[in-house]
Amino acid sequence: YNVVDTEYYILFRDKDLEKINKHIQQLITGLASTGLISSKTSDDDLKFLLQNFLNGGKKNEFGTVVTNE
Repeated sequence: YNVVDTEYYILFRDKDLEKINKHIQQLITGLASTGLISSKTSDDDLKFLLQNFLNGGKKNEFGTVVTNE
């Protein structure tokens, strides 16, 4: 069999951490009910992913990786 793992990342703009965590738990539960495995990533994991994807792997030390401003 030719099986490929695919990863998806969902980003939230809301700053209300309690609201975000509630949405994340609902997503994890909903995806689990369809047989998909999901998990919450850490800020460091997300920064690493964004730096590799958006900045060509260049490491930076400032807090915001990308901004719409």
